[in-house]
Order: sequence, then structure tokens, then C-alpha cells
Amino acid sequence: METDYTKSLIQLGQYTLKNNIKLNGIHVLAETSGRLDQIVSNINTLYKSHKLFNDVPVIQIAGESLTWLLKPGVHKIIIPEEIVKSKTWCALIPFGNANSCVSTTGLKWNLNKTCMKFGELVSTSNTYDGHPEVTVDTNVNLVWCMGIKPLTRVES
Repeated sequence: METDYTKSLIQLGQYTLKNNIKLNGIHVLAETSGRLDQIVSNINTLYKSHKLFNDVPVIQIAGESLTWLLKPGVHKIIIPEEIVKSKTWCALIPFGNANSCVSTTGLKWNLNKTCMKFGELVSTSNTYDGHPEVTVDTNVNLVWCMGIKPLTRVES
């Protein structure tokens, strides 16, 4: 049984395949009302999305955050200047992976070939070191989350 979120991605995948549409990325509005079960379910759908779309990133927008899955390899994440200056939070979370080896640059608390797993270290409540680029080198799937609250502010 699939969630509505997963079902919608399956439908999108079938539609793009049938109509020979190539996607560069998918942005999903996925509000959870703060429910942990919904949050975990949405993360599970991110893990399933790579089977549906191969290398097309699926980015969840929920409340004041962006979340997406980083596959094994080296990733460059460009952080908007306003977010870097405001030192908004970010996190790397190794859902379901016990043998992670992660290195980062551009974070206040960088990782250097660090093993992360639940019951030990998870990289939450981190922020940026002042540079607009973060690199993540990982040997396993990781969830990247970042706050976007400064982007939602209305200025008069």
C-alpha cells in the first residue's frame, strides 16, 4: 500500500514516460502538520523516488524547510546568500544506514570521514560557515534538510 504522495509520484512517472518528458527536478509541497509519522512517511517516499525517477531529484518543501535525498557520491549544494548570512539550520540524517562515511565542507561543524547512525551521531542543528557552497561526500543515501524561513519573510 502506498501513500498519496508516493502514488502521485508514480502517476507523474508514468505520465512523463508515456509523453517522453524529461524532468530536471520535481518540487513537492508536502506539509505534515508536525506529525512524526507523516514526516517519516515523506522521507520514505524520498527513498522510493530514486526508483521512479533515477537521477531526477525530488525536493520536498514543507513549512519552512527543503528536504531531499543525497545518493552516494559527492554533492555541491549552493546556499542562497540570505540563508548563509542568517545562519539558518541544516542537517544530514542517515535514515536506515549504519555504515555511513561522510565528509563535508561549508558547514560550521564539518564532518571528516565521520560515521553517522541512529543511536550515535546524526548531524542535526548545524549551520553554514559563511560560504555559499556546501559539499557532502557520502558512501550511503543521506537526507539533506535545510531551513528556508528567511525566504518566506514578507518585506514592506
